[in-house]
Amino acid sequence: MKRTGTGTAAGSASRDSVDTAASRDSLDSASRESVDTASRDCVEPFFQSLVECIPQMVWTKDANGVNDYCNRRFIEYMQVTKDEFVHNSWAVAHPDDIARGQEAWRLAVATGTPYESEMRLRPKDSHTYRWFLVRAVPHRDAAGRIDKWFGTTTDINAQRRALEAMDFLSQSGATISGAEDVPEVLERLARASLEDLADISIFDLENEDGTFRRLVTGSPHVSTAAVRVTEAFDPPRAGEPHPIARVMDDGHTIHIPHVDEDFILRSITPKERQDAWRFVAIKSLVSAPMTVPGRVRGALTLLRTRSDVPFEPSEVRAIEEVARRAAGAIDNIRFHQREQRAANDLRAFADLGESISESVGLQETLDAAIHVIVPSRADWAFITLLDGRGDLRLAAVYHPDEAKRRIVAARIGDVYRPAESTAGIASEVVRTKSPVYRPGIAYADAANFVNLPVLDAVWSAGFASFVVVPLFAGSAVRGTVHLCMQNDARAFVQADVDFFQEFARRLAPAIANAELFERERLVARSFQDAALPARLPDVPGFAFHAIYEAGQAEALVGGDWYDAFTLASGKIVVSIGDVAGSGLPAAVTMASVRQAIRGAAHADADPCGMLEAADRALDDPARRFVTAFVGVIDPATSTIAYQNAGHPPPLLRKPDGTLRELLGGGAPLGLRGDEEACVHQHDLPAGSLLALYTDGLTESTHDVLEGERQLHAALLHPDLGVVENPAKMLHDLVLVDGSRDDVAILTVAIR
Repeated sequence: MKRTGTGTAAGSASRDSVDTAASRDSLDSASRESVDTASRDCVEPFFQSLVECIPQMVWTKDANGVNDYCNRRFIEYMQVTKDEFVHNSWAVAHPDDIARGQEAWRLAVATGTPYESEMRLRPKDSHTYRWFLVRAVPHRDAAGRIDKWFGTTTDINAQRRALEAMDFLSQSGATISGAEDVPEVLERLARASLEDLADISIFDLENEDGTFRRLVTGSPHVSTAAVRVTEAFDPPRAGEPHPIARVMDDGHTIHIPHVDEDFILRSITPKERQDAWRFVAIKSLVSAPMTVPGRVRGALTLLRTRSDVPFEPSEVRAIEEVARRAAGAIDNIRFHQREQRAANDLRAFADLGESISESVGLQETLDAAIHVIVPSRADWAFITLLDGRGDLRLAAVYHPDEAKRRIVAARIGDVYRPAESTAGIASEVVRTKSPVYRPGIAYADAANFVNLPVLDAVWSAGFASFVVVPLFAGSAVRGTVHLCMQNDARAFVQADVDFFQEFARRLAPAIANAELFERERLVARSFQDAALPARLPDVPGFAFHAIYEAGQAEALVGGDWYDAFTLASGKIVVSIGDVAGSGLPAAVTMASVRQAIRGAAHADADPCGMLEAADRALDDPARRFVTAFVGVIDPATSTIAYQNAGHPPPLLRKPDGTLRELLGGGAPLGLRGDEEACVHQHDLPAGSLLALYTDGLTESTHDVLEGERQLHAALLHPDLGVVENPAKMLHDLVLVDGSRDDVAILTVAIR
């Protein structure tokens, strides 16, 4: 009717034939307005009919940007009524996109420019968002004023997902290139995959020992329970219908766009795993093989649990490429780790060789060996050795924490596992001669086969995972080495077990040598103790004191001696000497020389004759020589007659505090020629102190001049003349850090 009315008005104006300029302007304006109105009234029904038929979502807003119309497609997809659209069309938008979209609308309305925005929308009763491109352009009337906004909403989810897949691919490349170990690669890729691509990421990766491990990561929107349920299951085994097992079997990607109940029943076993799939609510998955040339190393599996939208083909291709790159990166990392581990092993074995080469005693050898591997290869370690009864006894321990080390070290020597106990890990290692690795053990279980006091000490040091390897003596097991981790932060791998086996193999000969040394040392020390004088002379006006200390590092006991005894004439013979070499042969030679001096002294109190007799007593002078000093003290004259055979000259501290060396002498025993020896003599005034010593006193630091300086300073100490044992005081003042070689000191105080 409006269209008819507009036509009648135009005809009447034409019949009136008003021919003025004003009338023509009025007519033209009225005509244009009438035509515009007629056109609009005619187009609107046509427009609405058209937009109701097309699959595109179309809508309009009024001049102020207020919703006033949407087509059927919009209503059907978004599951809203026209009234809901008019009053709150933003209800279907993702909460994170609303503020940005509304601000863009305000700007478009204020400036009259077209609107465009990408945002996530979803039907009102759905939980799944998809990406849409929302556009709107303004319509203007004849006066140029905006009277309508025409808009469209276009699904661009596939394109957006493709771009995100490319972003994921690009990001994963940077992620992989910056990682230095396998867990870091997996963790970074897992986080990258959860950026709008998946809800749960699963890496099932083959370890170098052939076992598999699983890393499960969930997005912030996924419940912790869902992640725990997923990681609670071990990787599927070969031959199972599980999609991950099939991927690792044949190396082909599996894409399940829609996971339904039928798929779960067909492909997932056992029932507990089916229940887990239902609990996690897996809706779509992609599992891609992690391959290197000729081998599948594992699988990368991504799950969607919150969205019904399946993985797009472009996303699947990106996931495949990322899995391939990750496998290559992990293979390279492992290769470099093997190289580094081999270098570290060689360095550790070199350190072990150096450490035990400088150690002679059993305890020192064990302690030095443990220091090589703690804390670099284990948090702490201890060694047990079998005794004659078959008991395993705690022999050595090292823990970086001094307090914990003291607790365990207090049990050294205690029984770790009694011989009658055949159960337990240590017994298994001794019986099978093979290493044992355990990721953990309960205290109650360990208490069944470990002596409780020792177990309590060990447990206090921290006991999570551990490796036990056998120590051999020939083909028999001599003991065990226990390598321990305090917590789960560090874990042993098969390469560690292999290293520890080789470590124990290399340590075994050193232990055998150290035990041989200990036995020889014990025999030599016993022999020497028997050879040294049981008591020193008790002569009025003279006080004799002596000290002997076996070397701790460089030599076995046996080479040094001191002696003092009274002759029937009342004279006192003093001697001191050092046999070249060490051990039992040196002790035997020392006893022979000392006894020869004693025997010659009772026949003739002549220092030269005593040394000649000692020289003849050497069984093989070509192989061994001896330095010696012999003196004969005459109490009646307070003098000493002496002869020196290459030995450090004794020192005499006079009453006025000056020092005098008793110089003079010839070559060592065993190297003496036909030269004529003469006897030297020196006064021993009252208040003086005579000090005889072996070179272990002055050569402990390998700086003889410094050693002599320290000895001279010690002899001038004001307390030396009043202490009970001057020999011990000299030892303590000069050898502050202990002796490395044998040391013998004999002092004679003249009253």
